[in-house]
Amino acid sequence: VSSSAYTTIRPSSFGWNYSGGTITMESANDYYCYLGGFGGNTQGAGEEVTVYDENGYWTLSGMSGQVGLNALAWCWPYSNMTFTDYGAHWSWNNWLHASGSANQASNITTNNSTACMVSGFQGKFDSLGDVVSTVTDPRLGGWDDLVAAQSGGLSVEGNCWNLTNYNLPSKWLGGSPAWHTIPENANDGVWLEPVNNWSVVCTITGVKGYFQNQNDYFGIDYATNSGTGKVEWYITGQALNGTMEVQTACYQL
Repeated sequence: VSSSAYTTIRPSSFGWNYSGGTITMESANDYYCYLGGFGGNTQGAGEEVTVYDENGYWTLSGMSGQVGLNALAWCWPYSNMTFTDYGAHWSWNNWLHASGSANQASNITTNNSTACMVSGFQGKFDSLGDVVSTVTDPRLGGWDDLVAAQSGGLSVEGNCWNLTNYNLPSKWLGGSPAWHTIPENANDGVWLEPVNNWSVVCTITGVKGYFQNQNDYFGIDYATNSGTGKVEWYITGQALNGTMEVQTACYQL
């Protein structure tokens, strides 16, 4: 998959790596920022990446006891939205924890006009039974956080975009959130949806599997699809030591 420049207003992206520090991104009054991918070795229990609103600015941060942990965030400008009454505000869910073979779930919201996604994780991914996710098709009346930990301890945090007076289910692209397998070869990719003049946003709603190598990663990016000739969102990544899967959802704004 090769990248391509695009001449309209693009969402901005920011990166973080294990060397530390906190990345201050965009104003929360003008942008919505969300986790767009991460990679590296998560074999310790202390690995963490998260996107959050602090003092009016979106922030990307993390911590790691392993070499190579990194994260990507996308920031979406309100000016790209094609509707006028978005009434955006952000609800933040507390960390939800699971350990051992436990599964945990908690309700984030029952608002049918809300888009929710994974905004952070803590812990160890070492099997396909290790899952963090925001689940439930909003057409069924809400979103839940879900965390399943087979290999040790995991935690998930969900961030929600409340689009007041906006019928989100009618703008849901491709049905319910879909799981995609991350390929072993970094040159492969999974195409999602055309950016459609930046009126389409694709987000991460779940992650599961093995992150055992500092070169394991996944992310959502955009490029020109040679098969369609369109600029499209796609999943990029590589799984060198096992299977990784990522769950995505795309919306027409």
